[in-house]
Amino acid sequence: MGKEIFDDLKYHQKTETKHIIFQQYNDQSLFSFSNGKLTIYSDPEKLKGELDLAFCPNLRKITFQANIQFNVLESIDLSKNEKLSKIIILNQNQNQFFRNYDFILFMKEMQSNRIVISYYENTSGNLWIEKYKSLREQAMILYLLVEDRKLEQLKVENAELRQSLNNKDLTIAGLNKKIQQTPTLSQFQELSNIVLGHHELNFNKLKHEIKRLKLKDFNPYFQDKKILLSN
Repeated sequence: MGKEIFDDLKYHQKTETKHIIFQQYNDQSLFSFSNGKLTIYSDPEKLKGELDLAFCPNLRKITFQANIQFNVLESIDLSKNEKLSKIIILNQNQNQFFRNYDFILFMKEMQSNRIVISYYENTSGNLWIEKYKSLREQAMILYLLVEDRKLEQLKVENAELRQSLNNKDLTIAGLNKKIQQTPTLSQFQELSNIVLGHHELNFNKLKHEIKRLKLKDFNPYFQDKKILLSN
């Protein structure tokens, strides 16, 4: 998702976006753009599933405001936002953010080493102190490396391929069994030579001759039955 709902963004707005701000939904529009800042209002009806931010290649910073509604947003794909270096969480502490949102960030390993998370921590004196942690050190936002994601996909595809090969092996085994049970042309020719002599193979003649021979074999039996019935 993301490509369709942001189609109204002009090309220069996409390329000029350096800061994305996720903000509480205002019941009016899904997004607004001004001076390199793209504000995305958290419409729970539209922001769902996977949000891919690849349409902003020059993105450097993401801010999550308080009270955003991401109830059905499953993931945000940042794997193509190679210039991204900051993620800012405003007006809520790390525990609140972790409890309120379940989405996962998809990114490359080099991004996880570079991106810094900025958040506020509430002290015992009710003072908010800004803290900084690398993405790898923080525990507020779950993330998954796309390399791992691709590996999982490859494992699934490999399992499906193995199953497909097993099914084909079973099919081949079944065909081989049928082939072994089906007389070959040379076997038919040999049978024809026995029954008809060295004549050209003719299936109808062969069938007729086999029937005649079988009747001939059973003829004494029929004669005996006929005698018994007549007595």
